[in-house]
Amino acid sequence: MKNSVFYVVMFAMVFLLFSADLNAQRKKIFKEDRGYFHSLLNLSEEQESKISKLRIEHQKNMVDLRSELEKAKLDLRELQTSGNYSRSEYLSAADKINSIHTRISKARANHKMDVYELLSNEQKKLWNEKDRGFRKGRGYGDFRGPGYYGYRFRHRAR
Repeated sequence: MKNSVFYVVMFAMVFLLFSADLNAQRKKIFKEDRGYFHSLLNLSEEQESKISKLRIEHQKNMVDLRSELEKAKLDLRELQTSGNYSRSEYLSAADKINSIHTRISKARANHKMDVYELLSNEQKKLWNEKDRGFRKGRGYGDFRGPGYYGYRFRHRAR
């Protein structure tokens, strides 16, 4: 009896050891794959430098917008914890959060179009293939697989 328990425990430990190693390998492959599309576009040095400048400018803008969003969320939380607030106060705080979300979405779209306008016609074709699901199923973009919390509720068997 003691031997069988020992073998079961050893088998479980070996299984967990190898399964953790497989997950680490998978993440490493995805990290290497991130630059794959960038290399497919075959950007010139001038394009790369312009895109790099645009990206840094966009990232700085996004940091400001995200901090503004967090402050607006904190203002809403503070309003809720005060215990005495009106419908108009609550709705104005929610509208402020929604307007910041809209500004973030527009900033992303503008950045995407700024980069798109720097590309040649052949590069634009590849870019458009990417938008239609070039990396679909690999955890990029808007793909939300079984690990996504809402997945099981929207895709349950009926």
